[in-house]
Amino acid sequence: MLNQLHVKNFALIQDLKLKLKPGLNIITGETGAGKSILLNALGLLSGKRADLSIIRRGTKKCVVEGDFSLKDYGLDTFFELNDLDFEEPTIIRREISATGKSRSFINDTPVKLSVLKELGDRIIDVHSQHSNLILSKSEFIFSLLDSYSENIPVLNSFKKLFLEYIEKQKQLEDLQSKQQQEKLNLEFNQFQYKELVSHNLENGEQENLEKEFEILNNAEEIKASGSIVVNNISYNNSSVQELLQEAIKSLDKLCLFDESYNEIKNRLTSTLIEVKDISDEVQEKISGVNSDFSRVQQINERLDLIYSLQKKYNVSSVEHLIEKRKELKKIIELVIGGDEDLNSLVEEIQNSKIVLSEKANTISEARRKQAPFIAKEIIQDLKLMGIDKAQLEFKFSNSELNTFGMDQIELLFSANKGSLLSEIDKIASGGELSRLMLSVKKIIGLKTALPTIVFDEIDTGVSGEVASQVGGLMKEMGRKIQVLAITHLPQIAAKGDTHFKVFKSSINDETTSEIKQLNNNARIDEIAQMLSGLTITQSARQNAIELIGQQ
Repeated sequence: MLNQLHVKNFALIQDLKLKLKPGLNIITGETGAGKSILLNALGLLSGKRADLSIIRRGTKKCVVEGDFSLKDYGLDTFFELNDLDFEEPTIIRREISATGKSRSFINDTPVKLSVLKELGDRIIDVHSQHSNLILSKSEFIFSLLDSYSENIPVLNSFKKLFLEYIEKQKQLEDLQSKQQQEKLNLEFNQFQYKELVSHNLENGEQENLEKEFEILNNAEEIKASGSIVVNNISYNNSSVQELLQEAIKSLDKLCLFDESYNEIKNRLTSTLIEVKDISDEVQEKISGVNSDFSRVQQINERLDLIYSLQKKYNVSSVEHLIEKRKELKKIIELVIGGDEDLNSLVEEIQNSKIVLSEKANTISEARRKQAPFIAKEIIQDLKLMGIDKAQLEFKFSNSELNTFGMDQIELLFSANKGSLLSEIDKIASGGELSRLMLSVKKIIGLKTALPTIVFDEIDTGVSGEVASQVGGLMKEMGRKIQVLAITHLPQIAAKGDTHFKVFKSSINDETTSEIKQLNNNARIDEIAQMLSGLTITQSARQNAIELIGQQ
């Protein structure tokens, strides 16, 4: 449940702390006092998108923080999968800066908005007047039935398999399309493949041939330049080798007079050895260089072939030609031998469909079995809320496999005896929708052990004794889950276990929204004011006391 809500610099709220209690928490206040602001703040904690206009004028950022007790709601796996520390209480914080930056935290660990939303969906349900419209949505009807039937784990497993099934179908379509297209090009692809295979292209071939061609084409110049190097080092008069040898002899004499020349002599001796090695190496390299016209011609023809193939296939290297050869081979194999892969995939899809159909039937059986019990429970709740002759039915029909199984379900309703059942959005009034939605939310909330549920003026269209019954249903919900109810009806406000009032105050021409918990006398005055208006009469106070006493 939500223990405390802390809101700072949010719209008209400057700095507000709301300590909530278990059971039914009532929030009242005049229109425009700021009740909807609290609702929007809770929406931020649930992962909803933020609007920069919510930031209080003149401030740099707004902060919404919720302190939740979640230890008994089986959320350990969620925290583990998202690498979050599970702490009691769990602190959820959302910060929106004036620059547009939004940050979310769970127990002081930064998280993505999608993670916050996933947790928010599991710990708090904010229901406004406009949410009644979802009663006619098939997704919501499935959610109601599956929550009641305890189908959720099986359905999650089914959805995972169904997504894999859809992916296999897509792979099959792509494979069939590609195979059909390549059949048209088979003869041309075979010709190109044979051509590339026949020339025995090898990696690095082009680079090696170009290098060899360059050497053979300049053999005479290479030998001449190399000979100069060898002769200057080893054979000419005053060659480098001869001069170094003379220098070493002179250093021998110097060593007789000063031993420190030994190191210099050793260094020069090493240089002489290195110079001789250079001469030998150059001699060896140029001795293998000879003009070979036939080899030059052979290389030239091979390079011309390679260049021609590169131009033909619009590539820039032998390696790309080899890659093209491999691609052609795969395409040809797809056409000639691809039926085996295709048949294997078809078989996988058929087997997946069998498994999915079995799971879908299991899910459907559970839904169909529990549907009458749900309908009966909702009808009983509606009777308590003044709709005595309500009729409600889940109409099942079969459909193709989809993410919810193989069911197509409509929720049919009639508020009057003898009237034909019809789709809810076509037949139910606003007040009927509100009461119907309250019962549905009660069922889902209790079945899913939702920690906190928020109702924003769900009492629209009801009054008098019916309003009292609506409040009684909320109070019953409050025994199992925490309920926050924003209301304008005194009959509902009187049912609260805890009562808060939202009001505006002005200091230095600045308006702020504030909230306070009402003690017993203040609560009586608030409900009396809701009954009689600004001027609280004695009879209104007595009526308020009686309403509170009827809990």
